[in-house]
Amino acid sequence: MHQGETPYEALKRKAKAELGYVIKKPKYVLSSTFEHADFRSHLHIFAEQYKSQSGKLILKDGENWGWFDVSQLDTIKMQEHDKDLVRYVNIWLESLKERDVSIIIIYDGKNKILLQQRADDRKFLPGYWSFFGGGVDAGESDREALVREALEELNYKIKNPILIMKTSFQHPEQRSNMSIYIEKCTNKKSLKLQEGQDWGWFGEKEIEELKMLESDKYILSYVFEYLKYQKEKNSGIKK
Repeated sequence: MHQGETPYEALKRKAKAELGYVIKKPKYVLSSTFEHADFRSHLHIFAEQYKSQSGKLILKDGENWGWFDVSQLDTIKMQEHDKDLVRYVNIWLESLKERDVSIIIIYDGKNKILLQQRADDRKFLPGYWSFFGGGVDAGESDREALVREALEELNYKIKNPILIMKTSFQHPEQRSNMSIYIEKCTNKKSLKLQEGQDWGWFGEKEIEELKMLESDKYILSYVFEYLKYQKEKNSGIKK
């Protein structure tokens, strides 16, 4: 790294200089230190999935390159500690096939629920209606992820969320372990759609007409039952 540079800034510079590649959303994997004969290396390992639409890669440093599976490591002339790093990254990639997810379901005074419509160019479930929320990052609690995702996607500051369900669903590409929170919104004007192509407030009967995963509809059926129960319970207390 250059003096005064952060690991992320160095990553962007080297990717552009060595591969002609513009880093977009790299994931931090680990930091490690290795002792060489004359110096010590402090390594910051990031990973990012390459997609062809990101642009063609161009080798600008070195005499050769190639794509390798972890099973091919022993056939490559490579330092052992570098092989160990590749093996660790492979284990990390495998772990991504199962992830923890925090979901916030916001409802209003009429017990209508706010949903977002995913963009049509998304690889996973394009155009589907879904929840707000997302993956729990390393070192985060599900509550911390909830707060972060609500701000990123809705400009919404979580106040008193209620955890009403934990469940898991197996999708074609990964298994999602979901923590489902709900919270009543008392100020809709503060909300701002910052992810997805559309959003809307929906009642129980309107959900059936939406393009939506059956597993998500199952979750919403539970949420609506919970809200009806709470309404009846509060009405009884007032009487």
